[in-house]
This record gives sequence, structure tokens and C-alpha cells, in this order.
Amino acid sequence: MNRNIRHGLAAAAVLTAACQAWGGLVSWNVSPDLTNYAPGKYANWVPGGGANPNNPFVASTVVTSGISAVIWDGFGPYGHAGSGFAPDASGFGGQLFDAKAMYARNDATTLYVGIVTGFNPAGVLHDGITYHVGDLAVNPDWSKATAAFGLLLPDGAVGTAGQAGVVAGGTWIVPNLATGVAPPPYIDRPLLPDETPLAYGTFSYEDTGVTYTDAQTGQDVPISIYELSIPLASIGMSAGGKVDLSWGMSCNNDSLQLTHEIIVPEPTGLSGAMLALGGLLVRRRKA
Repeated sequence: MNRNIRHGLAAAAVLTAACQAWGGLVSWNVSPDLTNYAPGKYANWVPGGGANPNNPFVASTVVTSGISAVIWDGFGPYGHAGSGFAPDASGFGGQLFDAKAMYARNDATTLYVGIVTGFNPAGVLHDGITYHVGDLAVNPDWSKATAAFGLLLPDGAVGTAGQAGVVAGGTWIVPNLATGVAPPPYIDRPLLPDETPLAYGTFSYEDTGVTYTDAQTGQDVPISIYELSIPLASIGMSAGGKVDLSWGMSCNNDSLQLTHEIIVPEPTGLSGAMLALGGLLVRRRKA
């Protein structure tokens, strides 16, 4: 194991302990049935299991136990669009470019996002061009090719983790799940000159232990999960509300969009009891 990967694993362990968010698929209560899937076979990415909602023609949304999820495994908006056939992965680059599922959940301070994809976070070389990890767009406005906020994700090998800057919008082509429309060039948004991030979130790239056999190449493609965190205060969501998320790789061959309702939990348990006790003591002193 090289030093960079060891360092990344160590960083992931520290960050996991800090935010209690990362642990691969277990973070999202997802347990695929197999470890390898043949062409035409798809894992069940639903949190908590149950019927697999995967639909060839449209992304499926699920909300369960505080987790919002969107699932579109093996398909995408640009393959065979308008031809009467299911828009399968072979139409837009195969399993290497397939965005399979996206998850979101939150606690009182932080939004957590999971992305399951065959796209290698270190980048994918295809026909002499290297494609990169796209950024996470937060509250996108596709008509203006921008988003209110973004989490800027760096390229990195599976096993790496670290900080990612939360930034205000700025013009860049956000991932758009527009069925039937050729993929626009999607450009990673860099930090602008003299720009300071609003805050820092975190990222972790991990191997799910699942592979898909690509129908075009016959090769097994490892499936990764990206686990991300964003401070709610940095995107104006400390008091709750709905947040829209969008992610796609830099070529935007595939993308996923998800709306998550942020529920800010009330103080409970010992902390709530201590607050009540504190108020009682103040009133007694005044008396």
C-alpha cells in the first residue's frame, strides 16, 4: 500500500470519528445482494432494502428513515434517448460513467451526501481525454448554468479523504438530468482568484466492494461511494428547509438530482432536560 493511500485511510478514520457519517454503504443502510453484477443485472441501492425501484426510463426517488435517495442504476439521460429503447449505460460510456444512486440526510449541524457511481474518483481516461470528478451543486439554477452553492471536489484515489471548499455560486455548467438532450460540457468550478471558501466540508472516496461487468469492454468496473458533508449554516439551512443537489462527472455523461427536506432536530434527552432544569433554577433564584 503506498503512502498516499495510507494517509488517506488515516484521514478517513479521523474524520469518521469526528462526524459519525462515513462507513461506506453501511452509512446509508444499503446492502446489495451480490458483489458482482452481470450486464442487465442491477443492485438494490434502496436504504433499508425492500423492492428495487430501479426504472429504465426515469430516476426513482425514495424517502425512508430520514434518508432521501434517488436511484437510476445502469441507465442515464443520454443513452438511446428518443429511440423508444431504455436509455441504458451503453449509450453514454458504459459503467465507468454511470451515476447509480445519491443519498442525503442531516443532523442538527451538517448535511451528509452519498453518491454511488462507477466513475473512478481519480479520473477516467477515455479516447485520450481525462475526465474528472464533478463538483456537487447545491440549489442549482440550470437556466443560468450556476448554483447557489457548491462543494468543490478534488480528484483522488479510492481510500482518500479530506476537506472540500463550500463556495457561493458562480457560472459553471451544473449537472442536468435533461432526458433527450445531448450532454453539455460540464466544467469543474475552480476557486476564483482571491476567493475564500464560505466554509469547509469533507469528502471521502471509498470502494463499495461491488463490481459491474461492463457490456462494452467485458471488464469488471469497481463501484465507488463518495461521502460528503456540508455545514448547514454555510448554505443557509440551519433552520431547515428543502435543498436541491446535483452531481455529475466532468463530461456530464450521467448525472443525478435529489431534493432533501432538512429537519432540524429539537433538543432531546439529557441536553433537553438540562436546559429545562437551568430555566427552573433561574426562576427559583428570581423568586
